[in-house]
Amino acid sequence: LCSAGEVLRHTVDALKTVQKLRTAMASGSTLDLNKAARAYQEASAALNSYDLSGVDVAQVLHAELERANATIKQGADTTLRSGMETLSQSDVGAALQVYHALGELAPAARAVVERYKRRLDDELRAKLGDNTPTAAGPGRGHSAKEWSAGLWSALNSCLDTWHGAIVAVWHLQRVLEKKREAGGRRTFASILVEEEEDEESLPPPD
Repeated sequence: LCSAGEVLRHTVDALKTVQKLRTAMASGSTLDLNKAARAYQEASAALNSYDLSGVDVAQVLHAELERANATIKQGADTTLRSGMETLSQSDVGAALQVYHALGELAPAARAVVERYKRRLDDELRAKLGDNTPTAAGPGRGHSAKEWSAGLWSALNSCLDTWHGAIVAVWHLQRVLEKKREAGGRRTFASILVEEEEDEESLPPPD
């Protein structure tokens, strides 16, 4: 009987927090991603605070949370990508705030850096890879002058991509150093450093 009472109490608590999430998600095109992310975290914590396996309503709530999480992340990703391309500190900061509320700040920041690294790799392979005209050298259907011009064009394209990636990552770093968690205590940059230090301090797997 006591156990049934606990299940009921935690189920009711979960329903209340999910209702807050529904309210936050019902804003349509004016969805406040940060508010929705905080409501999601609260609902997720309430739903997972007690073993509600076998409770039908709990399974329905889990599915609803998954859908809300996907919607929030999609919105944050769109804002982050746009902010990185336009170098908008406000957009990047808003998106990072959402990821922080979701507890996924570090993966989001790493994903941005990895995306620009892949862009660089793709550009290098496309312009200077083994199967490109620049790799073949002069004398194979191209004069030395034509090959040289093509080489410099490829190098300029790679350097432009390189410069753009460096500026974008520097932009991300600036926002991480300026943006602070709620209460103004730690910057997002210091949070990432602390998480990295914690990961390094973990014992190696057996």
